[in-house]
Amino acid sequence: MANPGYSRACFNCSSQPAQACSRCRLDFYCSKNCQRGDWPRHRLFCRSAGEPPAVPEPMAEVDMMDVNDETMSGPMEHAAEKAEILSEVKQYGVRRLMPVYCDRDPAWVLKLLKAAAPLLEELDIWNASKQHWLLLPTLKRLLRLEVNYWFPVLSGQDGCDKPELPALPPLDPADSPTRLLWLRVCLPRDPMLDLVRRYGASLRELQIFVGTTGQPHSPLSRGWPWTCGAEDLADLLRQCNLSALRRLVLRRPHKPVMTLCGDFTHDEAQCAAQLSAVRRALPSVPQVLCGTCNQIEWKCFEYTIFGTF
Repeated sequence: MANPGYSRACFNCSSQPAQACSRCRLDFYCSKNCQRGDWPRHRLFCRSAGEPPAVPEPMAEVDMMDVNDETMSGPMEHAAEKAEILSEVKQYGVRRLMPVYCDRDPAWVLKLLKAAAPLLEELDIWNASKQHWLLLPTLKRLLRLEVNYWFPVLSGQDGCDKPELPALPPLDPADSPTRLLWLRVCLPRDPMLDLVRRYGASLRELQIFVGTTGQPHSPLSRGWPWTCGAEDLADLLRQCNLSALRRLVLRRPHKPVMTLCGDFTHDEAQCAAQLSAVRRALPSVPQVLCGTCNQIEWKCFEYTIFGTF
């Protein structure tokens, strides 16, 4: 019998009616999708009556590391600090790592990510090279991930859909289900689609940097991700199996907020058309929002960075 102290509303989305987990009878879910969405948390204590408690997973002793200064420096800079950080991560593990810039000292960052991999749950990574990009699928405990990629803008290329990053290796059917619940991406088109497809089935929230159609703000603001048609975006997202998604946010940064990444086109009429097309493509997602129109703060996990867009 279910524990009467627990709410009979769905633990994942608060909908009613909901049915108890058939194994432990403790938490309630309105659908299989919601049950799968909450599995990374629920699995830690779900067990049948009389079954011994689950052995808790090992936890990192270091909660968060801010490695902005170290990853923004070259190979010959901050050598002592980098050695100390690497030693600490190897010895104690780290749960949250941010922000990680890969292009200044790529070899050290690769060592850092490999050392953090066993216990890392949250990562904010910028300008990944091929080696850093291909390492992402090995971070099996990730729950929250932000991936930003500004190389084409900084080098003055026209458009961001150049094949800079390789395809991620295919999922191994023997692997445990993905845990990722939250993802924010600013990537070239194909890597973005590759990453979202890979984690789509478990995602609860997805934030994508993408503009609307309309007059670009600057010569650099052409092509993906600065401009995108409504149906084009809807077609992309249809391919991603976003069965557990509860919120989708479309981000449109603009001057003076992020001049280095170019200005994302934001035409209000086209924005409304884009949101409408995406809602039709993803009817099961309760919230499909524009970061600018809905004034959603851009936060790096719990930290507000640049205000709303």
